[in-house]
Amino acid sequence: MMRANDMGVLLRSGFAFLLSTLACAAAASPTDSDYKACHKRGVFGLHHCLDQAPGLDQPACWNEAHAAVERCYAEARDAHDPAKLTERQRAAEAAERARKNRK
Repeated sequence: MMRANDMGVLLRSGFAFLLSTLACAAAASPTDSDYKACHKRGVFGLHHCLDQAPGLDQPACWNEAHAAVERCYAEARDAHDPAKLTERQRAAEAAERARKNRK
C-alpha cells in the first residue's frame, strides 16, 4: 500500500518530468528563412567553383556545395538549441570579463 509521503514524491517526480518535457518541446527550431540562407550559401559556392573551370565535370564542386549546405543546416539547428545557446552566452560573458580585466 502506498503511503501519503510516497504519493507526494511520485506526484513531484511526475510534475518535474512534465515540466522538463514541455521545456524541450518549447525550444525554437530553425525557420524556412534559416534554411533558405543555407541554400543560397550552397548555390554561391557551387557557382564559384564551377566558374573556375567552365565546361568541365566538377564532382568536387557538387560535393563541396552539398557539404556547405549540410554544415549550414547544422549551424542553424545549433543556433536554436537552448543548450548551445547557454554555452554561447557563457562564452560571451567570459570573453567580456576577460576583456574588462585586460583594461
